[in-house]
Amino acid sequence: MEGFLEKEPAIVGRTQRRYFVATRVGDVVRVEYFVDETRQVKKGAFDVDLSGAADSVSVQSIPGPGFAFSVEVSCRRYVLKAASPQEREAWMMLFSRPEVRVRPSSAQPLPTEA
Repeated sequence: MEGFLEKEPAIVGRTQRRYFVATRVGDVVRVEYFVDETRQVKKGAFDVDLSGAADSVSVQSIPGPGFAFSVEVSCRRYVLKAASPQEREAWMMLFSRPEVRVRPSSAQPLPTEA
């Protein structure tokens, strides 16, 4: 799954439009975000472990204007805004499965699917 989302910075500031890419390899969903769709400048990443071996993740819709939601992982809370309610729902579903677990992104990239 991939597409543009607006992301609030970790420290106070204005929202930033980032290109998010989620790739599943086995029990891990890797979420990376970039400056744009060319994927040349990576701004960050986190891994979601679906095996249940790490800390839990929390996903919530944020009321108000726009289609915002939050993804709270053990190391950070990401506040994101989608372009439509359908897009928000699709991204939230990615993290809303029962017993979804997360771990901070490792320095090593995940292997690609065979």
